[in-house]
Amino acid sequence: MPLNIQSRFLRVLQEREVVRIGGNRSIPIDIRVLAATNRNMPELIADGRFREDLYHRISTLLLEIPPLSQRREDIPLLAQFFIYRRASELNLPISGISPDALELLSSMEFTGNVRELNNILERAMVLASDGILQRLDIQNALPQSQEVHKHPLHSDSFSLKMNRLLSEKDSIISALSQCNGNRTKAAGMLGISTATLWRKMKALGSYNPWAFSHLLLR
Repeated sequence: MPLNIQSRFLRVLQEREVVRIGGNRSIPIDIRVLAATNRNMPELIADGRFREDLYHRISTLLLEIPPLSQRREDIPLLAQFFIYRRASELNLPISGISPDALELLSSMEFTGNVRELNNILERAMVLASDGILQRLDIQNALPQSQEVHKHPLHSDSFSLKMNRLLSEKDSIISALSQCNGNRTKAAGMLGISTATLWRKMKALGSYNPWAFSHLLLR
């Protein structure tokens, strides 16, 4: 924002009051400010384009979020969230995403960051013919110029591990159903620890968030 507006904004934060346009009375306010930027703030301050006192006023707690390409482990959770939200907003019968489709997403660079992931998933959901997004749905949703770069962390062992986990899903759901959602009893029935059962449920939930929803509510 322009420097003159920055000074006014700083006054609002310091005094906790505003004056309406055309008014002459101060109005007390109680607000919290969440500010986000992809700019280099120290450089802007050094160049005189951002007030240093305002920066220190709004930087009480700093959270640095790396680009999506540096936190690929977040892609399944973000995909789950976007699918759930868009399915509700667009009234689409999409209830999850396949491991193959997730593996494809996890191998992409995402120069457009989280917005790019969101847009690709929305296009795939509109074009999909099945209730679960498949790898082909993601491929069809990619721009023609989009190149998929295989990331070294996502090898064939990744697919084998997830396929093995998915094959256990029916046994886990059956045990939880018989135990009325009690994870301790279900783990004993399956011959594993409660912590191991929870890890498996959490991993499966990343691929299909509705897999255990009716059980976790108990």
